[in-house]
Amino acid sequence: MSKTKLAIVIPVYNNPELLTGCLESLRGQVNRNFEILIFDDASTSSYSNVLDKFKDLNISYRRNEKNLGALQNMSFAYNESANSFDYVMIMHEDDQLAPGFTKAVIDILDKESDDPAFFITRYFEFPQYTNINIFNDDADDLMPRFSINDPQQLCFRFLQNEGLAFGSVVYNTRYFKSLSLYLERYGEFADRPLLLTPLKKNASIVVIEKELYAYRAHTENDNRWKLLNCQHVFNLVNYYKTILVDSAFLTKKIFRKWATGFIAESYKNLRLTAHRPAYLNYLAKGYLHGLVSIKYALLKNSRINKAATFAKALFARCPVKTFRKN
Repeated sequence: MSKTKLAIVIPVYNNPELLTGCLESLRGQVNRNFEILIFDDASTSSYSNVLDKFKDLNISYRRNEKNLGALQNMSFAYNESANSFDYVMIMHEDDQLAPGFTKAVIDILDKESDDPAFFITRYFEFPQYTNINIFNDDADDLMPRFSINDPQQLCFRFLQNEGLAFGSVVYNTRYFKSLSLYLERYGEFADRPLLLTPLKKNASIVVIEKELYAYRAHTENDNRWKLLNCQHVFNLVNYYKTILVDSAFLTKKIFRKWATGFIAESYKNLRLTAHRPAYLNYLAKGYLHGLVSIKYALLKNSRINKAATFAKALFARCPVKTFRKN
């Protein structure tokens, strides 16, 4: 990895107080063989006081002349960096990294003979209004367990809604020449097809099986999901279908079961939008798309599931009389 250049790119906008915790976590990295590139999307708040506290880090700061918007700034930041670095990570300014994250990435690159398309790690959420560095200096997991996945395996993990942090992705710029988000088709879920589309079937993806990324929880007042709608969810599940069913990774029947679970789980994201569809209406639309089993979807609803479990237990206690003909 000594010859490989890693950039941690942080698109920012009007949250200098939250960037402090992010940079503290980067200062705490065991291996600091990386550069930090900050792309300010024409903020009205100054970041100079925060950056002055971290002069010991290798930070480059750039301010856009006009506001591009969060996702466009992310794409711009990546595309501006991809030509100069072998690996680029896009990190959210309000999130944090465990001390062993960059060391794990660099060590894996040193040991693996394959050229991974990207890295991704597990995450946990921390409260919205926590501004301190939530990781301590104890880097116990300097070489955490990791697995090598192909695109089909990773796609299935996405379908299972595993806690994988898209903000933790370290992109191999040989695979990802530029970032193009398919917002009109997938809305805020556009990062999933973004990761899977450029990859061949035999591409290798490193999943670090440890929670090394801390993700700031979003509230209903957050407008992150405001453009998401039902069709975005169905488009994403159909995209997963082309990878998993068409490649014979899953049967249609098994896929539909997992798709139902994913669609039901995605309802909590839709509730953060202006659309807020009724749950049963949402499921009915998914059924018409051929993606939902109504019976399984209803059981995914906590209230209905509890009622069904109670009824089943009650039925099991009732003696069943049998009659014999004379």
